[in-house]
Amino acid sequence: EGAGGGASGSRFLALLLQSQASSAFGVDIHPAASIGCGVMFDHATGVVIGETATVGDNTTILHGVTLGGTGKENGDRHPKIGRDVLIGAGTKILGNITVGDRAKIGALSVVLRPIPGGATAVGSPARIIGFVPKEERPGSSNDVALLGVESLVGSLKRQSGSMKLEVAREDSVEEDGESQVGLEVDDDSDEAGDADEAAARSSPTKRIDSSGTSETDPLTEPSGSNAGTSSSSDDDSAADAGTPAERNFVKVAPGDSQFCPFTDVFSKFAKKDTELSSRCIGHGQLRDLLLNEGCTEGECVEVFFALLHAVDDDSPARRCGCIPPETFYGHFPSIAREKTKLDREKIEALASGDLKALSLSKKASRKFKCLFASLGKQAKDGVARASCSSSYADRDMRKSDRDRMMEHVDTANFCAEITM
Repeated sequence: EGAGGGASGSRFLALLLQSQASSAFGVDIHPAASIGCGVMFDHATGVVIGETATVGDNTTILHGVTLGGTGKENGDRHPKIGRDVLIGAGTKILGNITVGDRAKIGALSVVLRPIPGGATAVGSPARIIGFVPKEERPGSSNDVALLGVESLVGSLKRQSGSMKLEVAREDSVEEDGESQVGLEVDDDSDEAGDADEAAARSSPTKRIDSSGTSETDPLTEPSGSNAGTSSSSDDDSAADAGTPAERNFVKVAPGDSQFCPFTDVFSKFAKKDTELSSRCIGHGQLRDLLLNEGCTEGECVEVFFALLHAVDDDSPARRCGCIPPETFYGHFPSIAREKTKLDREKIEALASGDLKALSLSKKASRKFKCLFASLGKQAKDGVARASCSSSYADRDMRKSDRDRMMEHVDTANFCAEITM
């Protein structure tokens, strides 16, 4: 600037330094990339970080890592990496996606979808295989062998040299006299939420409304048996209570299952577990619900992952990747407050299944009516709620990445804890 170049001169100098560093060291980090404090580049050879990428504090990045774009996005197009993240050698993270705080990404992984905080992901495309232990800081511990991983689906047991799911046993005996000793593979079923929707469309179904009474849901009856219902239920301007709808129907594009981090990770419900499967909330159903409320894909993954961690370790629902309604009702408010930008009233209405408070259009509420009825029953039964430790005003997720970085600058402690 002193030479009269001004901002243009500063930009030219930054690009010159970046070009020379790339030539000398084989490292290509765009000058506009946002890098936090205490970030370690181990070897650094072959590291590429794009212009709009963000790397949080105390993150460790090994050699050959790319934080790049997909080539099909403009503007903000690069990954956002949280705090205390470990990214293994040769990993490629592509697109404007988020990797949450304290996540571990195994070597040679290809990450194309958001990875929630506290998750361990490996593979190409990356699959989530477990939770990071609560006390661990992956960016500092450098567990590149992924030895510290809590199983995503429950207890694991080593048998005959291979890892197999420990058989889930129930204390109670079923009516037919046989106990549930495991989860069978149901080749005819898909994800629990999708199966429920298909069954609801094919035949009239008994539903329990928020008052606890059982009635036939007119929205699931064949069109011939209830003329006029279909057209009225497709009304996108009025809510079920007859008032103008505040939120209209949003057609959610189906997620590409082959790239979803939860694909092929969970078991399927046994055929005799139809009662449990019909009550639980799958990832696809929760994603549709939150996207209709304006959440991002990253927020949907964060909420589902945190709810799954709240399910009992030995629960069949945990093994099948579904959330029981009592778990959703009890933990969703505190999790959504931390992980999303939804306001207090919206979060409480979603947790309680309060269609009137949500003011969804008839077309929007039709898809989630059975889910809301089940949640309304939990609210009526007085299921306990998880405690909340922070106020809405203090939510980190509402602050910019740069603000979060500046608030966590603590070089004294970092230098004391890390031995170079």
